[in-house]
Amino acid sequence: MTLAIPVRSILILAGVAVWVLLWGTLTVGTVLTGVVVASAPLLLDRQEGGWRRAVHLRPLSALRLFLHVARLAVVGTARVAWEVLTPRNRGVPGEVSVPYGPMTDGQLSLLVGAITVTPGTIVVDIDPDAERVTVHALQLEDATEVAREVLDLRERIVDALPLEEVAA
Repeated sequence: MTLAIPVRSILILAGVAVWVLLWGTLTVGTVLTGVVVASAPLLLDRQEGGWRRAVHLRPLSALRLFLHVARLAVVGTARVAWEVLTPRNRGVPGEVSVPYGPMTDGQLSLLVGAITVTPGTIVVDIDPDAERVTVHALQLEDATEVAREVLDLRERIVDALPLEEVAA
């Protein structure tokens, strides 16, 4: 099952979530104010923006993607904490260049964001022409393992958000 969700709805929901987190309280007032604050830029923008499209989303695949990224964040946090708390240096940092294949700009942004929010990894270069992303890892024990993880994450993103995008 694939849902077509308007980008503006995603932006408004994300804006409301950020607004509620900034205020630190979940009330009807903060949610309604968040809707107004998040909607204002979209209503004021009269250009034909990308937010006027709809994005195809597979809900179960999106949930699996979210849980996978959450797991990566927890494991990455534990690894970085262990690295900081132990007296001897266990890991050697390094960079890996990974070809990622065809993706939309939104999918690529999600891939880069998911890699970057995972503690111990950060994207240092994106080459859209060569379809390559360079990842710096705090603990680079096996470059092929890092590449495999990036490609696995890419497959999960493409599965959750198929390449097809339709106009709203």
